[in-house]
Amino acid sequence: MEILLLGVLVGLVCGTFLGLICGWHKRLREVFYPIANVLAPIPSVVFAPYVIALMPSFRSASVVVIILGIFWPAFLKMMGSTGGMGYYIVNYNTYGNYTKVIAGIMVVAFVVTILSALVAFIQKKVIRWQSA
Repeated sequence: MEILLLGVLVGLVCGTFLGLICGWHKRLREVFYPIANVLAPIPSVVFAPYVIALMPSFRSASVVVIILGIFWPAFLKMMGSTGGMGYYIVNYNTYGNYTKVIAGIMVVAFVVTILSALVAFIQKKVIRWQSA
């Protein structure tokens, strides 16, 4: 439990603090936002073998893997966004324009449904052994 609490606390504090700093400074946001968008979707467990090789103990490696799992979501959430459908929905929700919020949610649902069907179609055509 100590390893988990230490990892969560450090990851949350660092992610929130650095996310706020990058959110306030446009130049820093321009530099770090693309990097964060590339690294954030990678599960922290993927880094585990490399972290284990670099850290002096398995305990410290475990803490670092937990920190990585907590850091990226916290970093990206406080940094904020100024575009995209998520921003559109949150922005109009803030101003109480619920008609546009519902429209935004419907557009996101439509796009996700189309993309999901497209991926399933491509998967069925490309991965022959799975369709058998």
